[in-house]
Amino acid sequence: VVVMFLGLSQDVESEGHDRVNITLPGVQHEFAREIMALGKPTIMVLMNGGAVAVGWEKENVPAILETFYPGKQGGVAIARTLFGKSNPGGKLPYTVYDAEFVNNVNFLSMSMTLTPGRGYRYYTGTPLWPFGFGLSYTTFKMEWSHMNDMSARLRIPNGLDD
Repeated sequence: VVVMFLGLSQDVESEGHDRVNITLPGVQHEFAREIMALGKPTIMVLMNGGAVAVGWEKENVPAILETFYPGKQGGVAIARTLFGKSNPGGKLPYTVYDAEFVNNVNFLSMSMTLTPGRGYRYYTGTPLWPFGFGLSYTTFKMEWSHMNDMSARLRIPNGLDD
């Protein structure tokens, strides 16, 4: 298994460092293509603060773990997730657009609705991932029991005692 770490750094995105595109910087896309050409099972760990257009990787890398900037215990959290010791959970706090989005939007206009639109409410294109997208290894089961006219009970089994 190959675990490749790609992403951004604060040299690329931070206060006073506006990005001119939303793709991976440098040779990271080419690196991903070379790794995938090896034919090995591959996991891409994406580390970034803002949205990153990784269209080719989405179509060609079988597993992508978005970690944002994971902080001091990030390595532990990533390892626990990759080895199945923790269940990743979370939803994207923004829409991830394709790389051409920045060429199709007038960033001097603050209009949210001017074609192609901005944000999850007004974007008319097909995003790489929509606002709120997220997966989990868990399958959920809910059981409702009616107690009386005034109350009901919801039980969500956790698999530990069932």
